[in-house]
Parts: sequence; structure tokens; C-alpha cells
Amino acid sequence: KFTSIKDEIDPMYRQIRTMVIDRDQNVWIGSTFGFAKLSNGTFSYYPNSIKSNMFRVPILYEDSQNNIWIVIKDEGVLKYDGSNFISINSLKSKTIQSIVEDVSGNIWLGTNGGISKYSGDAIVNFVQDNGMIDNSIRSIVEDDEGYLWFAGNTDGLSRFDGVHFLNFGKSQGLSTSMFWSLEKDDEGNLWLGSNSNELGSGLLKFDGRSFTTFSEDQGLPSGVIYFIRHDQNGSLYIATSIGISIFDGKSFTNFSDKNGLVNNKVYCITKDKNG
Repeated sequence: KFTSIKDEIDPMYRQIRTMVIDRDQNVWIGSTFGFAKLSNGTFSYYPNSIKSNMFRVPILYEDSQNNIWIVIKDEGVLKYDGSNFISINSLKSKTIQSIVEDVSGNIWLGTNGGISKYSGDAIVNFVQDNGMIDNSIRSIVEDDEGYLWFAGNTDGLSRFDGVHFLNFGKSQGLSTSMFWSLEKDDEGNLWLGSNSNELGSGLLKFDGRSFTTFSEDQGLPSGVIYFIRHDQNGSLYIATSIGISIFDGKSFTNFSDKNGLVNNKVYCITKDKNG
């Protein structure tokens, strides 16, 4: 059952693009007009505390130190430490499309012009000339072996071992080279969500040896997959351009506005303390 809290949110903030639940169980939402925090049933709104005009927040991320990273569309990223908003400079591009923290505490930012690694006191940038497959990086995950995986917007997938990039395109078994989302499940499988409805698009699984594609023919509602999240039972929750799909490894169960969603275009899914 879906329960809408639309009426509790200021109308200016209802076009939600991202969401994160921090360790204190506060809910942060990023919208097309700024961002807000829901704490103890009360929303706090943040546009005027940072800049005078409204701004789009497509990504929110909490790191291991409880800092909240706030991406402002085409203007870079801020780190909120609970008291101050800190601007991070010298990134490869101000158009940031993904963020992840690795096991060593480094923050990796995928942009439309390459990858930036932020270690707290230094920034290192990577581009295609360094061996990666695509300059436009939509999603990043770290696997159980410490490899970082970068999903490209148009050209495929890269794996990084800290020194070298290993690239995967259609010649390495991908049915499409255009991606929007990545997720690693508890068994070590990598899941990729495509960013179009072209032939070969859909949900791709990489088990370390080969790629398997699940498409609309198997019940997926759309090949445009904005976000993937797995639960404690191993099921995948898939945010698409035509609602939410739950994949249990065998079949898809789909939900749309006919089932209670407030909008069929779903950009983000997050888990609370109950999983």
C-alpha cells in the first residue's frame, strides 16, 4: 500500500528528484526548487539559507561521517556537516550526476566531464584519456573486491582497480551502452539500468562472468530505469519512467498511479531502518 504525504510538503517542493534517510532517521528530499529535511514530523526548507534563488537538487547522499552531500544542478556540490555548508571546488565538472563513498572514505563524483575523487584534502580527476570508457558518468558502485564500477551515459561500463580501467561495451556482452543506474546486491551481482527504450535496453545483470538482460518482454514496465535498490530479501526495487517494479529474481511486479503512486515517473527509492 502506498501512503501519500504530498499534502504535508510545501507545494514548491513536491517535484522530488532524490531522497535520503540519515542515521538519525531524518528524511532529506531534493526537489526542483531546493531541498528540505523532515524531522519529527516537521519539514525544514533550505533554499534561502544557501542562496537567494531557488535551485534544483538532483542528488542527496550521506557519507560515513554523517555529512550530507547536496548536488545543485550545474552548480557543483555542497557538503553539510550539521552546522555549515561547505562548497567543494576543483571538480572536473559542476554538472554532477552521481556520488559514492568507497571503503577508504574517499568520495567519488561522476560528472558529465569525467570522474573526481575527493579525499578530504585533495581532488584527483579522471577522463577518457586516462582509460575510462565514457566522460559522462551516471552511477557509481564499489563491489566486494574493492573495484569501482562507473556506468556511462552513452558508451558503456568501466571497472577501476585504483590504477587501470577495464571497459565493457557491446563487444563485451552489453545489450546496450547507455545507462542511468547501478546497484550491487548482497550476492555480489551487479545490476545496471538503461536510460532509453532502444533495442537491448532494460535491466542488466552481471554475475562476474556474463551479462543477462531483462526487458519489457519479461515484464519490466520501461527501459528507462532511474534508480535500483535491493532489499534484505534480495528483491530489486526499480524506479522507472512508468512506475515502480519489484523483481524477485524470477518475475516483475509493477506498480503505477493506478496502484496509488502519486506519479508514474519515479526517480529515487530509499530504505528506512526497517529495510
